[in-house]
Parts: sequence; C-alpha cells; structure tokens
Amino acid sequence: MTIKSNILLDNLIDYIRQNYSPQEKVTTNKSGKHTIFFRKAGKSLCYISISDNRPTVTVIIGASQSSKIQFAKISIKAKKMYKNAKQYYDSKWLHFELKTKKDLSDIITLLAIKRPPKK
Repeated sequence: MTIKSNILLDNLIDYIRQNYSPQEKVTTNKSGKHTIFFRKAGKSLCYISISDNRPTVTVIIGASQSSKIQFAKISIKAKKMYKNAKQYYDSKWLHFELKTKKDLSDIITLLAIKRPPKK
C-alpha cells in the first residue's frame, strides 16, 4: 500500500496497534481507495479509509456505549456529530476526517469508550 506519510494517521495507527493489538485487514478498491479494518475480539474497533491521501476514520458506537458519550471529554464538534449521526439498528457510525490533533484526540477517546485500551 503506497500512502504518503501523514503524522496524525501514523500516530492513530501506532496508538491502535500498541493499545489494542488488533486484527488488521487492508483492502484497496479499483479506484485506489485503501481501507484498513481493525477488529478486536471479533468485533469492529474502527476502520480507516484513505482516498487521495485524506484519511477518514469511522468509529461505530453501540447503543450500550451511547450514555457515556454525553460525559466524554470530546469536542463539541464530535458531540454534534454523534447527535446528528443516523441511528442504525443498535449503533451510530461517526465519520471523522482526520485533519487536526483534536480529531485524533476525539477518536482515541471514542475508542476508549468502545473498548478500554491495554494498561
């Protein structure tokens, strides 16, 4: 997979690998879009789609975790994103364009809500 270096993306992937030891699957479609799927204990942790070197991170928040979101130390932008996300059967899918350190921080916080990292 040929992706230009992106420090925020590199930091996120390193964080996920170090704190979750996930299963990883990388796919590339015909248009060149790369997707990295991270799974832990048979459940989706998150996935990262990279198109034109622009990463989008998707975190799926289940209904059982939704009550923790209102008290989470995440940005107002992330809380609005959660509030406005389409409600699927038992989850909401949050799609972050990974552009700033705050986006990275929000994603890491949501991953910790979804599944606590290793100590």
